[in-house]
Amino acid sequence: MVSSSRQQQLESILALNQVLYGDEDSCLNPEEARTNVESNVIRLGKEMDEIDDGKGNITARIANGGSGLLITTDGHILTAAHVIEEWIDDWEQITGSPKTIENKYRAYVLRRESLPDRKSFPLDTSFHYHDFLHDIALIKAKIPLSPQPIPFQFDEERGAQENYRVMREVTHLTRNNEEMELKRTVGHIFQSSVHPSVDAGFGVMRRTFDLFDTSLIGHGGDSGSPILGDNKVLMGIAVTSTSSILRKDKRGTIGCAKIEYALDLIQRAVYEETKKIL
Repeated sequence: MVSSSRQQQLESILALNQVLYGDEDSCLNPEEARTNVESNVIRLGKEMDEIDDGKGNITARIANGGSGLLITTDGHILTAAHVIEEWIDDWEQITGSPKTIENKYRAYVLRRESLPDRKSFPLDTSFHYHDFLHDIALIKAKIPLSPQPIPFQFDEERGAQENYRVMREVTHLTRNNEEMELKRTVGHIFQSSVHPSVDAGFGVMRRTFDLFDTSLIGHGGDSGSPILGDNKVLMGIAVTSTSSILRKDKRGTIGCAKIEYALDLIQRAVYEETKKIL
C-alpha cells in the first residue's frame, strides 16, 4: 500500500508528466492556450535582509532572480538554468540542514481565489533539474494546491526547423515588477541559431547551444519568461540577450531556448522522481 505522502508525491509527478501532452485532452482553442500562459508567468527572487532607514521605516529587499512559467498547479516551474545556478549551493545547504537555515528563495505568483491570501511561496530546495547546454531548468514552489497540469499548446512537430522560421511573429510575456503587471512584447524570429551563442549571465562565460534569436527587447529579470508563437503555441524560454553578451547596458535582443529541450528536461525529472518514490 502506498503511504499518503508517497501518494501525494506520485500525484504531483503524474501532473508533471501530463504537461508533456499539452492540450491533447483539454481541446484548448488558441486564445485559451494564450490565457493559460499569460496567467502563469511568475517572478523568482530571494528575500534579502530588511532595511531600516533610521526613521522607523523598515522595508524588505527582494533580489529579482528572474522569471518563470508555472506548469502545474502545485508549483512546478520552467525557467532559465543560469537563474538558479548561483542558488544551488545555498539550496543544498538548506536541504541538508536541520531547519536551521531559512529558505528565502521564493516564487511570486498572482493571487487567485483557490490560493491562500498571499502571492509568494518558498521554493522546494530539494527539487531542481537543469540543462546548462540549452540553459533550461525545472524547479518547484511549495504551493498547497491539488496537483493538476496546466494545459498549453505546443507545435505538433516539436523540434522541426520550420517552427523557427525567420520573421515568424513571437510574443514575449513577463512580470518583472513589484505590481506583477503582465507585459507583452511582440517581435520576430530573425535567426535560428544552430551555432552556439555565448551567455555571460551571472558573470559566468558559458556556451549555450541551439537557440532561436529574436528582435524582442529584453531587460533585467526577463530570463526564464515564456515565448509564444503566432498561433499561441508555447515556443520557448527566454535565456539570454545581447546585453549579457556585449555588457553595454541592461537591454538587448532576446535569445530563446527551444521548448523541446524544456520538455526533455520534464521527461527526465519525471523518470528520476518516479525512481525515488518507487
